[in-house]
Amino acid sequence: MEGKPEQRDEADELRRRIVALEGQVDALRRRLAEIESSRGYRLLQGLRRALRTVAPPGSLRWRILTAPLGPGRPPSSRGPRAAPPDERWGPVRPLSVGCYGEYAWTVGGGAVHVLEFLLALAPYYRVDLLLPPEAPLRSHQWYREHLGIDPDGIRVLPYRPGMEAVYDIWVSACNDDIRPAPTPRRFNIVFFPFAPLDGSGFVHIANSRYTAEYVRRRYGTDDVAVVYPPVDTESIRPGAKERLVLHVSRFALPSPRADKGHLAMIDAFKALCRSGLQGWRLVLAGSTVDPAEEAYARLLEREAAGYPIEVRRNVGRRQLVELYARAAIYWHATGMAVKEPAAQEHFGITVLEAMAAGAVPVVYRSGGPAETVVHGQSGYLFDHLDELVGLTLRLARDEDERRRLGQAARLRAEEFGRGRFRREVAGLVSGSARVDVVLLPPEERHGLDALERWTPPGYGGPTPAGGAVGATARDVPPSPQRPYILYLRPWAEVLPGWLEPLVYLLEREPRVGAVTPHLLCPDGTLVGGLDSEGVPVPASTSSTGAPGPVAAPYPACLLVRREWALLPEEEDMGPWAEVSLALRLQEAGLMVAAHPGSVVRLREAPRPLRELGAGGEAALRRRWPGDRAARCTDAPAALTAGADWPRRPRLQMA
Repeated sequence: MEGKPEQRDEADELRRRIVALEGQVDALRRRLAEIESSRGYRLLQGLRRALRTVAPPGSLRWRILTAPLGPGRPPSSRGPRAAPPDERWGPVRPLSVGCYGEYAWTVGGGAVHVLEFLLALAPYYRVDLLLPPEAPLRSHQWYREHLGIDPDGIRVLPYRPGMEAVYDIWVSACNDDIRPAPTPRRFNIVFFPFAPLDGSGFVHIANSRYTAEYVRRRYGTDDVAVVYPPVDTESIRPGAKERLVLHVSRFALPSPRADKGHLAMIDAFKALCRSGLQGWRLVLAGSTVDPAEEAYARLLEREAAGYPIEVRRNVGRRQLVELYARAAIYWHATGMAVKEPAAQEHFGITVLEAMAAGAVPVVYRSGGPAETVVHGQSGYLFDHLDELVGLTLRLARDEDERRRLGQAARLRAEEFGRGRFRREVAGLVSGSARVDVVLLPPEERHGLDALERWTPPGYGGPTPAGGAVGATARDVPPSPQRPYILYLRPWAEVLPGWLEPLVYLLEREPRVGAVTPHLLCPDGTLVGGLDSEGVPVPASTSSTGAPGPVAAPYPACLLVRREWALLPEEEDMGPWAEVSLALRLQEAGLMVAAHPGSVVRLREAPRPLRELGAGGEAALRRRWPGDRAARCTDAPAALTAGADWPRRPRLQMA
């Protein structure tokens, strides 16, 4: 066959290259083995383990102590390599999210919380999880095996100084610090505010009302939102119950900042056994991350000797779910031995995971569990050890009560499911939770697929003008509590990241009463608005993102402050309705702005308003008699607020 000699030569060359590479790999492996077996390397690793005991990984003390021990890579201010244009985002650059996850490489509820938070954003943004330089870089497979989470759509990268400068939205997820970033869209996931910090410039997302109260006190800010972490109610389900009392937490050494109450629970179970309880066992399950925690787990085993108490270390996710399914009762005593605010359970994800499996929670009345467990309805709250023993003894002897409370616990846990969490996170970060969507005529031509795909959940509607809520998978009733209304015409097709810049501008610039995106026409040109005669005005494709005033918006997509919503008589003006709204705003000293940071596609070429609907112009003239053109040409000064975001041009093509 023609070409065979060339193919044989190429194959021989490839074989030679493979052999050479295999030799290089073997040499590297031998060198690595020599380094790892050297005395200096072993001493260094021992020192690192000692440092973990005296300074929590990722803390300021840890970073200061370990800076000279880094791998010697020079600091770089370069961010992650820019990804090539992705067809799934269409003609626009997606907004990017960067999250510094201080402990997102460990096994624990905090890491699960961060991953779930980012997964709520991944369908709508390009998302990067940045791990501390000294932390191991985790693969997607590692997260699936150890946390039961598939971080699909999230890039996991090592943090380098300066990387935060490239992101449109920044998320800090640390214990003792708030990582700054130049973008004005900054969020801080707060597990608990252990020390006073300057919290200005961030929206702080607390995991419970308990945590939120201390955030306000210690960070000096009211920009705090409570979003309860999610519970996996899909894979965690009730099973055949055994006479099993379960507790799940990391085997962290007791300290003034954290005491899981393992020793107290062992003492309580011993008291149950002495009171005559038979056939029941206590299982303490959790992870260990260093030799100190291993030693602590062995101490617990010695304390439990002679009683039906098991200490299970580093249980895999699958085995843990099986334990939940079999457990009849779940104990949680965090904070009972140490009364410091930081030592209380800030949320308690394992409590709700056990409830999802139908285990009856008996938990210490403090912190997050006091918010999630309703005493006497979905479990019990206790204040001291004797009460824990008495409530557990009552449950052990009353199977009907266990069954009733177990079923109620499952229903309560479902209120904290992933769907609720992702809707609240996406609505908070994007601003969609502040918007009601109204569909303007002609309603029968509206295609809502793009709205569903590229608008993060949380918005109200969509509702036809003057009608009922539309039939979509995300139907949420409109609410007068939402400060903005989004008017959408059927020839407008939204694109990724279209809503966020519009909401941001109204939040930052009080002189703007309404804002419209730049409209991408079928021929690739952009429309910014209308002139005083109702003719579409082209917009520059080289804009850097600064919004500017327009005489009136082209009738396609318009975000309006609720107090300036369309009047009933304006809704009958057809495509001239937005012009009438613009005139009302200008009469009140407000402006309509066009924001090039938001791009919406037009399904058809733009036309002058007289071609879209001549009848509406007569109604407009009756509403605004006199020289309408003169009213429309009084454009206010250029905008400054809101011009700093998004940080880069949105169009991927001109």
